[in-house]
Amino acid sequence: MTLAIIGAGMAGLSCAFQLRKSGLNPVVFEKSRGTGGRLATRRSAHGGFDHGAQFVTARDAGFAAYLDHAAGLGRAAHWANPASGDETWWTGTPGMSGLVKPMLDGLDVRTGQRVVQMRREGTGWVLSLETGEAQSFDIVLLAVPVVQALDLLASHGAAFPGLEDVDIAPCWTGMFVFDEALPNTQSVIQRAGDIAWAARETSRPQREGDAERWVVQASAGWSRQHLEEAPEAILPPLLEQFGSAAGVSVPKPVHADVHRWRYAKVERPLGQACLWDDALQLGLAGDWCLAARVEAAFLSGRALADAVVTATKR
Repeated sequence: MTLAIIGAGMAGLSCAFQLRKSGLNPVVFEKSRGTGGRLATRRSAHGGFDHGAQFVTARDAGFAAYLDHAAGLGRAAHWANPASGDETWWTGTPGMSGLVKPMLDGLDVRTGQRVVQMRREGTGWVLSLETGEAQSFDIVLLAVPVVQALDLLASHGAAFPGLEDVDIAPCWTGMFVFDEALPNTQSVIQRAGDIAWAARETSRPQREGDAERWVVQASAGWSRQHLEEAPEAILPPLLEQFGSAAGVSVPKPVHADVHRWRYAKVERPLGQACLWDDALQLGLAGDWCLAARVEAAFLSGRALADAVVTATKR
C-alpha cells in the first residue's frame, strides 16, 4: 500500500508520525524548503526570528507527552514569561521548527516539491508535481491550509461539506533589529491596537545571539486591510504601530524584514477532528479542523492517521 501526505507542517507530520508507529510508510510532499509550516524561523546575520507560531500549550495528554519527548531530545523548552499567566508556554529549540524535528526520523519527506494536481485513476491517485513528474498512490492525505486543499480537490472534483465555511485570517509579520534595547519595554506585548503580538526574541529559551530582535505581528483586521500591499510598503506603518503598542519612540532598525502569512490563524474552524472518505481513500487534516492552536494541528493529524489505520484493517 502506498500513501502520500501533502504538507509537512504540524498536522502532516503528526499524521505521518502516527502512521509510522502503525507500520505504514507515507511519503510526505512539502512545497517549501523546510518542514514545520508555520512553526517557522527566519535566519539573518543578526540571529533568528520565530516569525510564525509564537509558542504552544498542551491541554491534551498525548500532546503534552510529545512535548516532554521533544524536550528530552533538546527540541523543546519552557518559555518562562510573565505574559503566560497560568499557562505553560513551550517553544521549539533552537527555533520553533524544532518542535517537529523528532517526528522526522525515518520519514520520507520530500521538500521543495509542490503538488499542483491530483486525479483519480482506477482505485488510486496520481499526483502531478510542479516539475512535471507524476507519482501514483493508493491513499492521499491533505494537510495544508483549507484554501489550498480546496484548490487540489477542485482539480479532481471531490467535495467535502463545510470546507468553504472555514475562515482563516492572514497576518503580516515584521522582523526588526535595533542597535540598543528598547527602554521600559516588556518582552511580550499582546493585543495592543493594531498589533496582535510582539516579542523580544532573546526572551525565548536557548536563542542564539544577543541582538535586540523583535517579531511583530499585526492584527487580523490590519493584515486584511493591507493584505495585497507590497512588503516594502508594509514595513514603515507596521514599525509605527509597534512603537505605539510598545509606548516608545522606536529608532530606525538596523535590519527590517516582513513576511505575509495568507493563512495564519483559524477564526472559524470546521468543527471536527479530520475528514476521511473511505470510498475515495482521501483524507484532510489541519488546525483549521479544530482550533487556532498548534495542538489542534497535532490532534487533527493524529485523528486522520487513526482513521486511515482503521480503514486499512478492514
